[in-house]
Amino acid sequence: MRKAALLAAAAVPVMGIWSMPALAQDAAATEGQGAYVEKGDIIVTARKRQESILKVPVVETVLTAESLAANNVTDIRGITQQVAGLQIGGNVLTVGTQIALRGVGTSSLDAGVDQSVSLNIDGLQLTQGASYDVGMFDMAQVEVLKGPQALFFGKNSPGGVIAIRTADPGDQLEVTANAIYGVEAQSKRGELIYSGPLSDTVGIRLAGMYSDDNGYFFNKATALAGTGAKTPSSNRYNATEEYILRGTLVWKPSSDVSVRLKINNTKRTVIGGGSPLGNCPDGNGAPLGIPFINPNDNCKVDRTAYIVDLDPVAFPDSRNGGTPFLRYETTFGTGEINYDVAPELTFTSTTGYFHHKVDGLLNGVNSGYAGPSLSSDNRFFRRDFTQELRLQSDWQDRR
Repeated sequence: MRKAALLAAAAVPVMGIWSMPALAQDAAATEGQGAYVEKGDIIVTARKRQESILKVPVVETVLTAESLAANNVTDIRGITQQVAGLQIGGNVLTVGTQIALRGVGTSSLDAGVDQSVSLNIDGLQLTQGASYDVGMFDMAQVEVLKGPQALFFGKNSPGGVIAIRTADPGDQLEVTANAIYGVEAQSKRGELIYSGPLSDTVGIRLAGMYSDDNGYFFNKATALAGTGAKTPSSNRYNATEEYILRGTLVWKPSSDVSVRLKINNTKRTVIGGGSPLGNCPDGNGAPLGIPFINPNDNCKVDRTAYIVDLDPVAFPDSRNGGTPFLRYETTFGTGEINYDVAPELTFTSTTGYFHHKVDGLLNGVNSGYAGPSLSSDNRFFRRDFTQELRLQSDWQDRR
């Protein structure tokens, strides 16, 4: 993949985290990327319309674009540091990320089981764990709604909803380039955004991100000959390459009609893919006295891991030359139409498409010296098409 050199830009550390129940206060939203903050008020979409957080009868935490940038939130795991009661863990291969919110979550080894805490991206509802590994980039706002949200987000959200709204084009031309380098993982990340109006009624926003890191952990495993193990070709573990491409088109032919189309394409590849901190089980000999733990492993939680690759001779069906990996490929998007059919009465159509593939191979027991007693190799494929029609009123008390 061709890599572009981007100019570095400094982020402004402005915090914007809110969490409160509903009271009452009027607010109006502005257009564009900053459409969710006006005069110190926070505008949310917990009830599928823009309104002040003080009017919403939902306990939620809101992360603004400034807060996300200041805290360098680039994936869903970064949200846990900003939201009380939100916990995120990983599971093997296609099962993917597992989330719990205020103690309500899902723990299953079945990739087809929906999560208790669902993910909503620009109106598209996602519940499969592996889909949570879609990277975060160019976000306008993140809302974490706590508790059941069946009325507006469907029955598959008994624990809550993480609702992400990506940035829309604004009224002014915007060109942004960022470059970030991380020393410990030798990570490189570049971002490029072009946004602006094409005419008085049409706006466009094109955003791209590419990242590549060599891995935070050092893999010092050596293979015990004749056991089905292979010495890793790299001394790093969980090296990751990822890109995100997003296009947004907004059309407002009149004050009563607005159309928004968003298309995303992402790919993420991890060489390793397993947990480097789970390779020291109790016992060092069973079965048959074969040492699965490397004799040099002190079993401490540090940056050193000992996890061998698979010898293709002993595991003839192993792909990628026996080197463990995880690969995520996702194409998804939404088309949203809003039409004010009458004063204080809005018709909304939201069409969603989601195509997700997960492919991976793992050292099944994270053995660090001898070959593993089992390996895990599978593929997962999911395609969703959704259509939501909603007629929503905003009538005031006329007594």
